[in-house]
Amino acid sequence: MGDGHGAFKSTQVSKASVWLERTPLYPPAFALSPRNVRVVPGATATFDGKVKGTPEPQVTWYRNGDRLTAGGRLNIECGPRGTFGLHIAKVTAADAGKYCCEVSNEAGTKQVIVELALQCKKLGLSII
Repeated sequence: MGDGHGAFKSTQVSKASVWLERTPLYPPAFALSPRNVRVVPGATATFDGKVKGTPEPQVTWYRNGDRLTAGGRLNIECGPRGTFGLHIAKVTAADAGKYCCEVSNEAGTKQVIVELALQCKKLGLSII
């Protein structure tokens, strides 16, 4: 039966028999990795992606080692079929920098680092 890893579900068929169903574990992987974003101040920055794995991976966002939570200008979405997103409204210079997206389940953890850069409206310069 393999390496013994997986989720098991038992179903009683009769008093004398029990069936076990095994759901295999698959580590998380980015089917669509979030990408770096460049926006003008005041715009909304959006990091979108898609993850796969069994059981369905949890998505967590970090900035400077601190876990991000939804609220205020931050919106964190986890949609159907592994889609996810981080949306930062009314971006300011303080929002520029690196963000870590971590996906994890019982079989493992993956991370990707993305960057939010500000583009000056008139000069076309980027602030990181």
